[in-house]
Amino acid sequence: MKKKRSLITLLLAACLSLTAAQAQVKPYMQEGPNPTQEARQGSCASGKYFFQFHNANGTIEIYNLKTRQRLQIISQPPVKSQHCNTVCFGAVKYDKADRLPLLYVSTERDSKILVYRILGEDGNMSLQTVQTLTLPPCEEMGLYFPNSVIDGQGKKLWLSGFSCNSWQKPDGGNHLRYIELPLPDVRQGDVTIDLGQKLSEFTLPFTYATQGIVYHRGRIIQAYGVRHQTNLIRIIDPQSGKVERTYYPHKLDMDQEPEGCFIYKGKPMISTVEGDLYFVRQFEQK
Repeated sequence: MKKKRSLITLLLAACLSLTAAQAQVKPYMQEGPNPTQEARQGSCASGKYFFQFHNANGTIEIYNLKTRQRLQIISQPPVKSQHCNTVCFGAVKYDKADRLPLLYVSTERDSKILVYRILGEDGNMSLQTVQTLTLPPCEEMGLYFPNSVIDGQGKKLWLSGFSCNSWQKPDGGNHLRYIELPLPDVRQGDVTIDLGQKLSEFTLPFTYATQGIVYHRGRIIQAYGVRHQTNLIRIIDPQSGKVERTYYPHKLDMDQEPEGCFIYKGKPMISTVEGDLYFVRQFEQK
């Protein structure tokens, strides 16, 4: 009997071990060691090109998503107030000869959106600032830790943030605000955003720490949280203001802080602070 029980115990342990192994979600790609002391933050993609921004905006890694290889690192003078929490590509190119559309970087801490034109070829790309969008003071907007995303047609600017001055606590009725505005044309030069031009708005209950965001096929896709089972990803219908679906990466043993949201091959993906890239669908629970 002891031998039989030992065998059964071993078989059960093997099955449990196999189940645990199957539950591990493996990244599509790993960026590798961080080349700077500043944490990886927002990221975006256009076609096969993946841009990984870092806190303080001093380092931008560029990868080929098809080959999963880093093409280059852009270095520029860091600015402490530029957190680069969300970055996204628009739908419009600065010049029709450009390979990639305009790139929008939300600095968050100093309430600006930097608009970059991407110049150069693989391995020799550079960023040219062609416009700066300045947001009103957070107190005037009633929107704190503001970030942005551009709609799929490149005509609307969505701002997201908290109604109170905290990304960690729901105190004081704190909730998430999403505000739709016209996107200023890049030819207008630098612009201060006027919330009096608001087109629509919806709110969601407080959620810990807003992270990367992307607009895809009429939906807003955003990541939230950090570690310790706070991370999640939502698919949101901005027309109804309803959450259509929520994914919980930590339930599949991915408990890294999500940072960027982007689209590759028509599918939503996220990047993490440790440089791992996942397709959102990998976090479906069957």
